[in-house]
Amino acid sequence: MNGFCRNSFTFQIFRMKHLSFIFVIVAVLTACGSNHKTATENTEAKLQAASIASITVDGQMQDWQGVPLLTAANGIDYALANSRDNLYILFKISDPAEQMKLIRGGMEVWFDATGKHTKSTEIIFPVKGELPDETFRPNFVQGEKPNTKDLHRRIESSLISFNRIGFKPTYSGVQSIRENTGFKGAINWNEEGELIYEVTIPFAAFPTDVKNTNLEVGFFIGAVDKPKAATNEGAVPSEEGGRAMGGGRRGGGGYGGNRQRGENSQQRSATSNSSALKKMYESESFWVQYTSK
Repeated sequence: MNGFCRNSFTFQIFRMKHLSFIFVIVAVLTACGSNHKTATENTEAKLQAASIASITVDGQMQDWQGVPLLTAANGIDYALANSRDNLYILFKISDPAEQMKLIRGGMEVWFDATGKHTKSTEIIFPVKGELPDETFRPNFVQGEKPNTKDLHRRIESSLISFNRIGFKPTYSGVQSIRENTGFKGAINWNEEGELIYEVTIPFAAFPTDVKNTNLEVGFFIGAVDKPKAATNEGAVPSEEGGRAMGGGRRGGGGYGGNRQRGENSQQRSATSNSSALKKMYESESFWVQYTSK
């Protein structure tokens, strides 16, 4: 972890009264950190069927070896695979803003065998709004570096609900991710700070037989709700009074030049974080086609 995490910038962001703590988490996670094909926004990707004996849904990727990864237009890596009895879905997310969007905005996964992109059968995990705000508050004081692993543990242990809609009656409804129903979900982080998302869906739960059919799978990542007092989102507070930095004395060298360079650096950081916030405030979705084998 570099000085950006240890020193004043993260703490300054934390002190900003008019921004939410989401801003802090993006800054913290940003500092922490197979063959691919790219799926464009307007073209439904067609995945190569990947048959596998079984996958343990634990937020780890070791048992996905040999399963092709695709990269969506938003930069998220994903894969689908199946065993005889289950369909498995994997997401690997490197971008901290996309990580927070999934955690706070929730994820809906739709399934359709009609070719019409209908949304009558779906799972929802994570469920938007399930985690209290306190889960995301940085656990550090000024002068200490944020404990990102502690934050990850708090998030992982607090995700409980798994909603199932449009499946057979026995399999529909809200369950705990720890219940043994055939459905399971897990979120974890690897050593590189990448979020690993896994879910299992039993074929027996679908209202119709979807094995060996062109199953369309849609992914919807919800937007993070804007804080009520989210104004002037790109501002970075100064030490003197919390006002936005910009302009000020110009100088070509000495104190003035160093100060100007410092202000420019903070402005660039503010622009980067403002862009990350904007991304989190916009939902996104895409479809893929998968035929089990």
